[in-house]
Amino acid sequence: MILTIILFILGVWILVKGAGWLVDGASRGAEIFKISPLVIGLSVVAIGTSLPEFAVSLTAVISGSGDISVGNIIGSNICNIGLALAIAAIISVVSVSKSTLKRDFPVMLGVTVLLLIFIANRRLERWEGILLFVSFICYFVYLSRRKEIFTQKEKSYPGWIRKYPWATILSGMIGIAVGARLMVNSGVQIAGFLGVSEAIIGLSMMAIGTSLPELVTSVVAMLHKESEMSLGNILGSNILNITLVLGCVSIIRPIDVSPRLFSIDGWIMLGYAIILFPLLLTQYKLSRKEGIFLLTTYIIYFIYLYLS
Repeated sequence: MILTIILFILGVWILVKGAGWLVDGASRGAEIFKISPLVIGLSVVAIGTSLPEFAVSLTAVISGSGDISVGNIIGSNICNIGLALAIAAIISVVSVSKSTLKRDFPVMLGVTVLLLIFIANRRLERWEGILLFVSFICYFVYLSRRKEIFTQKEKSYPGWIRKYPWATILSGMIGIAVGARLMVNSGVQIAGFLGVSEAIIGLSMMAIGTSLPELVTSVVAMLHKESEMSLGNILGSNILNITLVLGCVSIIRPIDVSPRLFSIDGWIMLGYAIILFPLLLTQYKLSRKEGIFLLTTYIIYFIYLYLS
């Protein structure tokens, strides 16, 4: 048990370090190519922080635990908004551009609704996974062609980050994946030791564990005054979790879905996506009070999971 706790702490440390490298490398890359930090957050950073979800979901499906795979994605998307974005807003006000509300938010809402439609029959088929993956390709091509006004001021970085930003991004992604994996594995063992049922692990322990990269990256981005990257990371991760992760995983093997994931938690995921719009629309920012509201609702949801 002591070794498990040590591995958990080690995973957190690697995760934080990797997130720092990822944000610095992405910011430097944005400077070099005059790319908006928002676009970087929606693409490179979002893919990097979605790696743990992909690894956990793929492993779960291959081992025949489809509920953990889908539950992990639904739980992670809930956690990204209710926990990660909420904490980022509590640290500092999260600003949002009009283009984000017009372009990226509808995409996140759309793929969330699409997932609910697909799992309504309690199964995610291979052809549905193909449609999800095609949606990811279309969105990524759209991002690559998108032009945003570059407003970021150059910052000072350590020499190796300034010279090798892409190596920094890759190192950050690897750190995030390794750290999250250590955390999830040790966290599941701790949960088992404490007698937590496996039915809840996908939505809670797994979801929080695999969402920690989004949480840490968003917090680090806010501390680095990269508000747009923080929001872009959350929206992009939620989009990629559904289109890329579940798309690829269900192509490999169709997934049977627990009734509870559609009838309860899937709708809670959609509820968070819907309620985020009016919160962001208010003066085009997410205030500390709104962050506290989101965090409070997530704590209530988390307590409900264990009471149920």
